[in-house]
Amino acid sequence: MKTNKDIVEESLINNLKDIGTKIRTLRQMYGMSIAQLAKYAGINARMLFEFEHAYRRPNLVHLTRIALVLNTDIQDICTPVPATKRVAVETDGVVS
Repeated sequence: MKTNKDIVEESLINNLKDIGTKIRTLRQMYGMSIAQLAKYAGINARMLFEFEHAYRRPNLVHLTRIALVLNTDIQDICTPVPATKRVAVETDGVVS
């Protein structure tokens, strides 16, 4: 049986995956490489890779810079993906 702590941790991990997937999807829609987005956003390319793959949690400054370059807002990047869409994202790598 899952504890409350397990449920919270799982939710946080899923949210990080959602953020990374949204960043990657938007970046690809603009035809940018990780290196290009990192350069325009003023962050390290390795760090951006880690955000996209949920190995690292972006802070507010990082999210603001990324959102500006991708012509979106932080709220859009951070809004959780519904579980039904999450399955499609994890299998197809595309957010609709």
